[in-house]
Amino acid sequence: MAGSAIQAFEEVCPERIDLIHKNYRKLCNLLVDVEEWGQVVIINMLTRYCRTQFANPNAVVHLFCDKTPLLTEALLSHSSYMTESKL
Repeated sequence: MAGSAIQAFEEVCPERIDLIHKNYRKLCNLLVDVEEWGQVVIINMLTRYCRTQFANPNAVVHLFCDKTPLLTEALLSHSSYMTESKL
């Protein structure tokens, strides 16, 4: 039932991604209870939502790295140290 509703939403108003905001977590939790084809529809919609609504963490790092190369080098060496110390 939910898969059909999402498919209808995608067909009728795919550009109205703002309507998903308050239902995002509900849709994520609903995935386990939906039939296979409904899961595909919901995952495609949630993927499109995430790509348009969440910031790209890599873009922020690159923007930050370009402006302060010395600090970036220090952060990268620190992060590799932290990764190695956990092993």
